[in-house]
Amino acid sequence: MSIPNLNWLLLLLIGHFLADFLFQKDAWVAEKNEKHFAAPSLYIHVLLHAVFSGLIVFAFYAAQDAKAFLPSLGAAAVICISHLGIDLAKTYAQKNTLSFLLDQLLHLVVIVGLWMWITAQGGVVVELVKNANYTKWSLLFLAYFVLYMPTGILIGMLLQKWAPQNGQVGQTRDDAVTADSLKQAGKWIGYLERTLILTFVITNHISAVGFLFAAKSIFRFGELSNAEHVIKTEYVLLGTLYSYTCSLLVGFAVQRLL
Repeated sequence: MSIPNLNWLLLLLIGHFLADFLFQKDAWVAEKNEKHFAAPSLYIHVLLHAVFSGLIVFAFYAAQDAKAFLPSLGAAAVICISHLGIDLAKTYAQKNTLSFLLDQLLHLVVIVGLWMWITAQGGVVVELVKNANYTKWSLLFLAYFVLYMPTGILIGMLLQKWAPQNGQVGQTRDDAVTADSLKQAGKWIGYLERTLILTFVITNHISAVGFLFAAKSIFRFGELSNAEHVIKTEYVLLGTLYSYTCSLLVGFAVQRLL
């Protein structure tokens, strides 16, 4: 895959994100969700995507001294129809993280397909898929998965006897939250910290783990004003050390296997 061809993919992606986020008003989103296919803003938004993509494809063919009008018109039509269908379906879907990610994934699939068509990179992509190191990717997937729920449950069991509230076997260390805690926030903090630590280790940036630990510790200093806060702080610190230990051990094991 040559760098010039990759540049055109990047331009198509930039055009998509500009039209989908920077140039899309909040009022448009609200109108689409309320009126669905009857919302004028839906068609304005789709037309904007089509114009961006069409201009980029026109520039691609013009740079090759090839006829550019019909290919750019075809590209605009593909983006227009696909984006209209995806966005219209999204207006009927629940507004959550999954629907947002699925919406963006479908748009990106269309854009990559369009790029493969105009640059004739289909064969290169097929070769990349064939020659991918599936053992490596399977190992990475397993490592990250193990550090999420299985490790969270293990840490919850290890901390059970010190939990500030009555915890149950099988809970994560962050399920035993106090009334003033955000719901499941601790669990997701644990997921994110373990993700970052494993990523730092396998990319040979282990020194960044120290900055992560220091940043998290700073937030606990203000909670040492009374005995109850000391207990909570010690509980969270112990859970953090368990979390870091598991993440580092898994990271070192993956690094050795790779």
